[in-house]
Amino acid sequence: MEKLRRQTHDLLDFGLPHGWAGSLVNAFLIALIFANVVAVVLESIAWLHEDFGDYF
Repeated sequence: MEKLRRQTHDLLDFGLPHGWAGSLVNAFLIALIFANVVAVVLESIAWLHEDFGDYF
């Protein structure tokens, strides 16, 4: 049972090794997600301004 659990863990553990390289990639991905959220918010504001700008 222990061998099966170890093999399953090795099969599913395809992430980057822990260390500074993994932390760097994680920081980059978090920054990318944050930039995408900001872009969506700005696009929504631009769309609202185009459609409803005459009413304000």
